[in-house]
Amino acid sequence: MHLVARMRRLPRTSLAIAAIVLVMGTSTAAIGVDAVIRAHLDDTTLVAPTRFYARPFVLRPGSEMSATQVADYLGRLGYRRTSSRQVDVGEYFLTSWRWVIGRRAFRHYDRLYPGGIVTVRLDWGRQIADIRDSDGRDLPYLVLEPQLIRSVMGDSKEDRVPVPISEIPGHLVEAVLTIEDQRFFEHPGIDVTRIAGATVANLKARRVVQGASTLTQQLTKNVFLSPRRSVVRKLREATMSLVLEVRHSKQEILEAYLNQVYLGQDGALAIHGVGRAAQFYFGKDVTQLELSESALLAGLIRGPSIYSPIRHPERATTRRDLVLRLMHENGTISSEEYEQAVEGRLALRNKPERTRSGRYFTDYVADELRARHGPEALEGGVAVFTTLDLELQRIAEEAVRD
Repeated sequence: MHLVARMRRLPRTSLAIAAIVLVMGTSTAAIGVDAVIRAHLDDTTLVAPTRFYARPFVLRPGSEMSATQVADYLGRLGYRRTSSRQVDVGEYFLTSWRWVIGRRAFRHYDRLYPGGIVTVRLDWGRQIADIRDSDGRDLPYLVLEPQLIRSVMGDSKEDRVPVPISEIPGHLVEAVLTIEDQRFFEHPGIDVTRIAGATVANLKARRVVQGASTLTQQLTKNVFLSPRRSVVRKLREATMSLVLEVRHSKQEILEAYLNQVYLGQDGALAIHGVGRAAQFYFGKDVTQLELSESALLAGLIRGPSIYSPIRHPERATTRRDLVLRLMHENGTISSEEYEQAVEGRLALRNKPERTRSGRYFTDYVADELRARHGPEALEGGVAVFTTLDLELQRIAEEAVRD
């Protein structure tokens, strides 16, 4: 069924109503009124770090630029160099007279700068003759994404790039629902049918082989509750999930979940949300994900460390293929889409180069912003674009050290 049509469906069965009455009646005393009041999504639910960016790399017709300079910059951003002109997003091909760059999309807080394949042609010297997009149209200039200088994290150490549900590919949403909560648009926050089925399966196996938590319950646990398991916590989780479903639409809950879900580690930083995960694993904006990549991210939810494509590529591929098979069986994707996706290679990004340059500069910029706009100027996932040229900064620092 089409995703938009599914979003319009509401839970109306008497079983759902009975479940609400049962859980609310048995758990109100256990959870306390404060838990019900807290069950509300707001702007502070999904906190993003403040990021400081260097001066962007700009190519213009008539300017002089060497292939080495371009390769060095793209390499620092984690682009892959290829030997073919048929480049993908996050790849580049260089010769002495032609450069083909699969420019990545770049997200600046609430605005998306689209990427695409761009060809830069040089004349007999080192000057850029012209720049053209994939449709052959001349471009007055080409701006490549700026290099990240520094991220200022909160106490949570959660790294995320919030993305509105309207910009998340439909096949990614369907992949998550297929593997995590196929009845998301039918249940009121808890799924009595799924609970009964999981209970029977676990009793037969004499161990836990199936879970019954809905997406709403997972979101409630991750945002409002501790991971400690207890009967009281499960009652709070169930009741708060029901309250969330009353206060928010399915679309709002789904958007919050996709921006909150834990999908891996980048050193000491926890990767949360599909926006940051798409960048971390594939070097792409989430809008540019292919079906096979969406299925891999959906498969990570159960265990990001177990199914990590970086440490366990074979295990991750098997999990991805399971998601694709279930999507095919449910009629979400066609046989042709399924065959093409399972044959897709696991093309992970090269890790971008981390820089320690410009720390005093970003401290100065932060102080200036607070002085001009108040102490809260850098809260709420602000993106700060600076004039700092990291190559010149590196040369200056080397000169000072010498």
